[in-house]
Amino acid sequence: MKKLILFMVMCMSVIACTTRNGYNSELNRVQKIINDSPKKALELTQEIRKKGGLTRSQEMRCLLLNMQAQDKIDAPVSSEEDAIRCVEFYEANGSNNDKALAYYLLGCVYRDMHDAPMALEQYLKAVNAADTVGKDCNPQLLCTIYGQIEYIYFFQNLPQEELKALEKYRKYADMQEDIYQSLIARVMFERPYFLLGQKDSCIRISIEAYKNFMIAGYNKNAAMSLPFPIHIYIEREDYEKAAYYLNKYDSLMAGNVNPHSILNYYKGLTALHYGETEKAGSYFKTLIGSGEDEAAYRGMMLYYQKKHDFDSVVKYANLYADANDTMHARMRNNTIEQMSALYDYSRYQIKAKEEEAHAAKLAYTLLITIAISFVIILFGSYIYRRYKRKKAEEISNLQKEYESTVEKLNNSQADYNTLTNDHQALLEQKKKEIEQLEKQKAEYEELYKELKVEDDERKFITSDVVKKFHNMAMPKRNQQLPTKKDWANAFLAAEQHLPAFYAIAQWSKLTDKESKILLLIRMGIKNPGIKIIMGDISDQIVTNAKATINKKLFDDGKAGTIECNIKRASRRKN
Repeated sequence: MKKLILFMVMCMSVIACTTRNGYNSELNRVQKIINDSPKKALELTQEIRKKGGLTRSQEMRCLLLNMQAQDKIDAPVSSEEDAIRCVEFYEANGSNNDKALAYYLLGCVYRDMHDAPMALEQYLKAVNAADTVGKDCNPQLLCTIYGQIEYIYFFQNLPQEELKALEKYRKYADMQEDIYQSLIARVMFERPYFLLGQKDSCIRISIEAYKNFMIAGYNKNAAMSLPFPIHIYIEREDYEKAAYYLNKYDSLMAGNVNPHSILNYYKGLTALHYGETEKAGSYFKTLIGSGEDEAAYRGMMLYYQKKHDFDSVVKYANLYADANDTMHARMRNNTIEQMSALYDYSRYQIKAKEEEAHAAKLAYTLLITIAISFVIILFGSYIYRRYKRKKAEEISNLQKEYESTVEKLNNSQADYNTLTNDHQALLEQKKKEIEQLEKQKAEYEELYKELKVEDDERKFITSDVVKKFHNMAMPKRNQQLPTKKDWANAFLAAEQHLPAFYAIAQWSKLTDKESKILLLIRMGIKNPGIKIIMGDISDQIVTNAKATINKKLFDDGKAGTIECNIKRASRRKN
């Protein structure tokens, strides 16, 4: 009988050993195919985990490969708990690259949880743990890690840090001898250089990427390298180069261009430059309601300026101003969110230092505890008996509190049933209150809009440049007349505070002299001051000019009504 039992035990040991060796073979197979067939690798790891019977080492390796496969197919990586288990295991047992991969995957978990600070912390740990110089250096893993680091800096709008991450990303992309990956790594430099104001470098990188993608046969990627140079050439009013690369973009995309792309705005500006007004208008119209409202409205304003449709110019000037305000508000909110994330990251760092100090304190406490442990043993029996008595008292008290709670619950249930009957009446009352408050809110919003209009007027009239013009309008012995710079500053103040008026003054059929008189009228300067500033002209010339301007702009040939007409046309609600 004993021999039979021994034989069975030996057989089971052999079977278990064979099974474990089989698992090692299967895990090695997963390792080989995970880069080329991550979906298949994921299926295999799931099957292995279902079978059970894995050693601790096999279990952790299977879990690590499972999470790696999830990341490669862009699926959410396993739970935080599983990732932390892998990190803890490979910190004690794995190679440098095993540790790096475990840290990276924990970072991916935090990435999927939208916790950028914690993700960045784990990615940096992964870089520090990885073998970067030895024969076991894994450039593919390091390239992937730095790609994730770059994305976090991209999201945080930190171009200097983004450039540092991209340098590492490019280094390890080149080590893989993957032409496509290397090209991608290089074109990514264009954005941080653009944000840093190094626009010549941005153009150089983009055009080089365009040429290299073309040589390699990646036409779509070549096209996607061109928007930054196009934007910069438009900004510099180099419409010839802008038009050249816009044509290249359209040709390479082969009809797959987004009809609502911001590039339509650039196409419209280029068309306006070359006198193709209607073509420009059609480009600008495609952007209305597409999310590019600011560009759409500014383009339409410029379009109607070319057509001398000043009612439409005023309309789109107002819409452009509103969209500009909305965009700046959105930018402020994004900045706040980014700063908040950075603050959270600092908070995590502080927390880590606090935990480190706490661990040191615990170690010191442990030494003290060991020193006095024999004292604790002497009193252990006494403390234990006292503890039992205290627990018995606590149980008794808890029983009493439980019974009291049950009684209160019953009473509260009865009160609830009573209150339910009055619930509908209370809802109706609250509904009326809400309606009244919404009405009051609308009234306050309307009042705010009116006050905003008045505030824009006040800011313009009280600006330094307007005050300077009022001073020059006063008769003096050594009379000072406005310089070109003074006139430019005056029109700039009008553009800033009274955009609709500025559009009228800048783009109407008025002569330069009439535009200046129009601006002086808007400043509140009367005829004697206008005569002085415009070179001591006569009262009749000023009156005739006012009548002419009033006729051109508002089809009103009276000189006396121009001030009222200008204010009515140039005021807008914010």
